[in-house]
Amino acid sequence: INHWTSEYTNSIAISAITGEGVNLLFEKITDFLSRSMEKIKINIPYSMINLREIIYKQGNVLSEKFTSKQIVIKAEVTKKLASIVKKRIKDNDRHI
Repeated sequence: INHWTSEYTNSIAISAITGEGVNLLFEKITDFLSRSMEKIKINIPYSMINLREIIYKQGNVLSEKFTSKQIVIKAEVTKKLASIVKKRIKDNDRHI
């Protein structure tokens, strides 16, 4: 098993018999996900309500508030999705 972990970077050896290495795997997955996630607070106009569905499907919504003009969402999403959502809202604001 050690042969494989030394040959492949970022690999983790796990024993199917004893379960050894499973905790390390969970730690690595948690670390990877936390580095790729971002907490956002975003104001989504009702005209762009489709973004709400995308955030719900691809992220972890922490809170949501409906106002007369928009939906305010706090969520944990991937950095890539955060960038896409922010850009779409910014582009929409320019066209108003």
